[in-house]
Amino acid sequence: MNELTAYGFAKLVEENNIVLAFQGMMTNDILSLIGKNLQKKHPDQVASKRVFSIVVELAQNINLYSAEKSYSESDKREVGRGIIVISETADFHVVSSGNLVESHHVADLTARCQAVNQLTAQELRDYFMEQRRLPEDQDSVGLVEMVRKSGNPLAFELIDADNNQTFFTLSVSVSKKAPTNL
Repeated sequence: MNELTAYGFAKLVEENNIVLAFQGMMTNDILSLIGKNLQKKHPDQVASKRVFSIVVELAQNINLYSAEKSYSESDKREVGRGIIVISETADFHVVSSGNLVESHHVADLTARCQAVNQLTAQELRDYFMEQRRLPEDQDSVGLVEMVRKSGNPLAFELIDADNNQTFFTLSVSVSKKAPTNL
């Protein structure tokens, strides 16, 4: 058996330039801690705010679609369980989330990600404004916001976990030199 040691994990974090990783319930308290951590680690306010807004959208997706839910005493509701990882490359902050989803949601999630990725910048703005005027927020608004704030398409991966569940990974790259007018 190949067990991951603390040293092995530390090397994995270092080799992949992981700035922050959290696995568990996506509560408001956790999001607050992530936001504070990002502010401390990133002096660039614009990039920090973009990354954090994407973390919030990914956490909301986990709360909506996670097949694993637990009751949060602090939030007074069921919240999804998943993972959020923030890593860096020379040019990007890469924000990723992952969680188990019921397999019957996969086609819809895939279609929405693909549809958002096909939109131009103007179409993204128009779609966002159209959806915001509806009485109830639509799920795709968060996906649109991530693309608008990052200026990059959504990357996603699906891995079959068993007959009824799929592990859904969603990633967004945020340029470290992103313009402030997105």
